[in-house]
Amino acid sequence: MSFGGVLGIGNQYHPLPWSVLRYDTDKGGYVVNLDKSQLEGAPAYDVDEAPTWGDRAFEGRIHDYYGVGPYWGGL
Repeated sequence: MSFGGVLGIGNQYHPLPWSVLRYDTDKGGYVVNLDKSQLEGAPAYDVDEAPTWGDRAFEGRIHDYYGVGPYWGGL
């Protein structure tokens, strides 16, 4: 998810665990039960950064923040 910034400057990506997403067929897309303040405090990275996908510590922080178990099992 991305928000903030102006004309692409200052934008950040806010990765979300799949388990916080719910597909809404009426809306034709995913919805989340999060408010703006939760997203503003969430783990994020700048659009010109490469996230460290596959790094369990990095991904674990994302899952911990949202209070959901990681996809690789266990809590």
